[in-house]
Amino acid sequence: KQLVSALNSDKNYALGADITIDSWDTIESYKGTLDGKGHTITIREVEGEFIRILYGTLMNINIVVEDSDIVVDGNEAIVVLSSASGSKIHNVDVCISTTFTNASKIDNSTDTYIVATLCYENLGTISDCDMSVEYTYHSSGTTNMHLAGLVGVNYATIENCTTTVGSSIVATDVDVAGLVAYNH
Repeated sequence: KQLVSALNSDKNYALGADITIDSWDTIESYKGTLDGKGHTITIREVEGEFIRILYGTLMNINIVVEDSDIVVDGNEAIVVLSSASGSKIHNVDVCISTTFTNASKIDNSTDTYIVATLCYENLGTISDCDMSVEYTYHSSGTTNMHLAGLVGVNYATIENCTTTVGSSIVATDVDVAGLVAYNH
């Protein structure tokens, strides 16, 4: 809770140790710099994106997601943020192993939905990031669903990012991308 409260102030912070977050309220926007100094943020239960819009910088952070069953109810970033708007994300590594299921409201929707691990929409610079993913996706409907290891929709720059060897995404009736679902 201290980290979430701190990031609501838009100041610059550095992690001094690994931390675990059990629950949080989404931070609407963050304009400062969060330097993880190589430490790990462990998220035990995903309740929506951690930061809705990043205008600042996230760097040198390891993020581990331990939630074993995530219900998808729309376009979303599973872990970190919805939109990186003119921001910089550098050396952020994400490790997640989970099962996704569709919420009933989207199972037979004709809309297109995108689910991404790090960022739903990138309008900034993402560099030197690594995704270690182990997903199983259960879909029982006809929804047009896209699952991306890194970014859902990219309008800017992604450099030197990877999906770790051994990562896997098991899904039926879902379009899968290791890094980016749509690149503009």
